[in-house]
Amino acid sequence: MFKTLEKKRWLSVLLFVLIAIQIFWISSLSQKSISIPSQTFQLKSTIYHFCVFFLFAFFLIASIKNKKEITKKMIIIVLIVSLSYAILDEIHQSFVLGRYPSFDDVIIDSLGIIISTFIYFKTSKKLSLISEKNHAHKVKEELLSKK
Repeated sequence: MFKTLEKKRWLSVLLFVLIAIQIFWISSLSQKSISIPSQTFQLKSTIYHFCVFFLFAFFLIASIKNKKEITKKMIIIVLIVSLSYAILDEIHQSFVLGRYPSFDDVIIDSLGIIISTFIYFKTSKKLSLISEKNHAHKVKEELLSKK
């Protein structure tokens, strides 16, 4: 999946933009239009915040990476953009009837962002090492077959 997203950058960008739009749309719904009991809503809201910002950061990294090694600069950009969007999302909610900003939501969003970035970085690094090993093995086989 990583290679597909990195090769087809347009797909990563599209998914990133769709998730950003979906976050904005959900934040625009008034509390009255969300008719879920408060305890159930709180659990679903926490899971939603974590997952949606996990995916937001994941597809942002895939959009930026584009077959290159992940650098510290890329990670910082992803963290800043994602966290800024999470904060702006909460500010946006303060203008929606029956909604209010929540610092707890920003914390949950941040966890999703950080974990997503960490997993993408580690997995990408592993895949890169495997790819290098396979390439070295192929070169070795070619050299041996020429002898």
